[in-house]
Amino acid sequence: MGKISRTLGNAAAPLLGFGFLALILAGPYLVYYVFPAQAYRLTEILAAISLLVSIVFLILAIAKRMRPAAAVVLLVSSYVVAAFMWVWSVIIVGSLWGIVVLYVVNVFVGVGTIVSAFAASLLTGHWSVLWQLVVIAAIIVAMRLIAAALDPDVSS
Repeated sequence: MGKISRTLGNAAAPLLGFGFLALILAGPYLVYYVFPAQAYRLTEILAAISLLVSIVFLILAIAKRMRPAAAVVLLVSSYVVAAFMWVWSVIIVGSLWGIVVLYVVNVFVGVGTIVSAFAASLLTGHWSVLWQLVVIAAIIVAMRLIAAALDPDVSS
């Protein structure tokens, strides 16, 4: 039994790595070409729900006993909003520069999708899109800072 677990343990890391690589390569394609409206709508609804739940837990955080729970909710909600921002960024870069540029920037330059969306909206003069990205990024950072202020051990 020990040999089987060692073999599976050694194979798990490369399989997990290939899984993440497949997700990184397939994710933008699926979001931009296959399910653009569905991906945007789903993440938009989840982000709105998580923001509303966060507001409720912020109100509940007035009570000291609820602060650790509110911190966890805020941290998880920030990741949901970040997923929405990633989907929105894929759609922005795909629309303005094309999906091939997104892959080139991700793989060869090493810059992520969200930074590419900032650059695409800035360099093409889409100021309203740029401000939307700035506001969403500020919301994500604020949620994580408030979560850390409510419970310093929340990220561990």
